[in-house]
Amino acid sequence: MFVNQKFRGLNGDLGNFRFIFELGAYSLKPQKNNDIRNGVTTADLVAINKHILNIDTFTTPHLHLAADINRDFKISTADLIALRKVILFINDTFPNNNSWRFYPKTFNINQKEPEKLVIKDSIKIILNKIINVDFIGLKVGDLNGSAKPNSLITAEERSIITKK
Repeated sequence: MFVNQKFRGLNGDLGNFRFIFELGAYSLKPQKNNDIRNGVTTADLVAINKHILNIDTFTTPHLHLAADINRDFKISTADLIALRKVILFINDTFPNNNSWRFYPKTFNINQKEPEKLVIKDSIKIILNKIINVDFIGLKVGDLNGSAKPNSLITAEERSIITKK
């Protein structure tokens, strides 16, 4: 049996996933781990720094999840360092994290202690049960929502050729 479903990013963009199953129950877990610098800027570093210094703290659990760069369930200078290394092209991955995180739309993310929020990032699918599958996508490190989830951002190599 083939199943096509959609997931929606925080900015409303849709993505698709397709999976095949034959017997039993399956776990569906969307992943996207490319284009790590998409939407990540020094403005995001400033926002994390202000939160750590208690100058301008995060007001939504989504911001806590996006700022937890190393996925240790707290926001600290270690997250700042990990994000800075990506921005400066020192690292091409986040430690212990993907560039995007997903959670089922039905998951209650509005908890009282967002720094202790553990995301349930998959859905169990049981054959012969019709369910509505909908995920929310969150770009790690992007606190101002500037990431383009469906873009194919690439760098173009340029050089100056001089004749002798």
